[in-house]
Amino acid sequence: MGLEETTLNLIELIYDAAIDPKLWNMFLDRFTAAIRGTQSAIMVLDQERPSCNVGVTFGMNPEALRVYGEHFWKIDEWSKRGQVIARSGLVGDGRMLCTEEELLRSEFYNDYLRKFDQRHEIFGVIEQKGPSTAVVTVLRPQRSQVFDNSSIEVVQHLMPHLQRAVQLHRRNIALETEARTATSTLEHLYIGLIRLDRDARVLAMNRAAERIVAQRDGLTVTRAGLEAARAEETRQLRALISGASLGRQGITFGAGGAIPISRPSFKRPLSVVVSPAPAGGFQFPGVQGGAILFVTDTEAAIESDEEILKRLFGLTATEARIAGLLVQGRDLNGVCEELSIRRTTARSHLRHVFEKLGVRRQGELISLLLRTVGAVRVIQPPQ
Repeated sequence: MGLEETTLNLIELIYDAAIDPKLWNMFLDRFTAAIRGTQSAIMVLDQERPSCNVGVTFGMNPEALRVYGEHFWKIDEWSKRGQVIARSGLVGDGRMLCTEEELLRSEFYNDYLRKFDQRHEIFGVIEQKGPSTAVVTVLRPQRSQVFDNSSIEVVQHLMPHLQRAVQLHRRNIALETEARTATSTLEHLYIGLIRLDRDARVLAMNRAAERIVAQRDGLTVTRAGLEAARAEETRQLRALISGASLGRQGITFGAGGAIPISRPSFKRPLSVVVSPAPAGGFQFPGVQGGAILFVTDTEAAIESDEEILKRLFGLTATEARIAGLLVQGRDLNGVCEELSIRRTTARSHLRHVFEKLGVRRQGELISLLLRTVGAVRVIQPPQ
């Protein structure tokens, strides 16, 4: 394989790695071989805090990495001098940074490079941003010759693509973080959210929706898509979903709507609101519209976190327990039975709750709690 073809293959691999970071190791492997090196790394140096983060490596001795990260990066002659002249896109070799005589006299060479059989370096500054510098570096052992101009040219050809890959990688990380944050937020809601395509096929659900659908009491998911227990309600629901999907594309004015979904258990109907799914601008052909369903089970118990009630409103443990039971739909008799207390005791605690929350009636109390802690669930991290 010629050098030009090798370079093109490396460029392709760079963009693959920008999407799948696990491929950076494969890139370093082939990149190092292409310029006849033996060891390589992509690292980030930070002058402000000072630190060195070695992100990806190939062929590096684990012990060399450990002691470099603990101490030797601080006295690395190449790194120290390189950060002074660093600019994004700069490519060169170790001789650009310090003379042979200076390197051979240095502690870095005598205590580190010689020990781990490293001698010649070629580098490229992928990005220099403030005090932070991202660098790719390739090394050759003591017995080898210095890197020639052809090796430097390979790095120069790859550098714009490495820079673009870093930008894409950063953007992908931001999008993934945003998606994880959004997903985590949805999991805290008591309201069920279901994302569907225009044919009512389910694309995603939060946990609240999964619990509602799992009951098979009003809504079910089939191969044909989301269905109601009654055929007529399925037809109406599908029409709302289709309308919301088309409305997102500006084809119709009747986008979405609301419908009660009957339940075979004869519990109160599920409340379903259909809305167009958010969309960006241009979409390729074949990307269909979609809709979001907001599903509420009005008979589902709401679990109010007692610790949050205590912290928000200064309630005692008993007062928080009583407030939580009232939000779940218990009356005062049910509270007394649950807590094994007398009615007069429950009334005394309830009076203190009223005072602390600034309400006068039980209905006001429940309304306030539903607006503050009743809409979201606190999910404890795994132990």
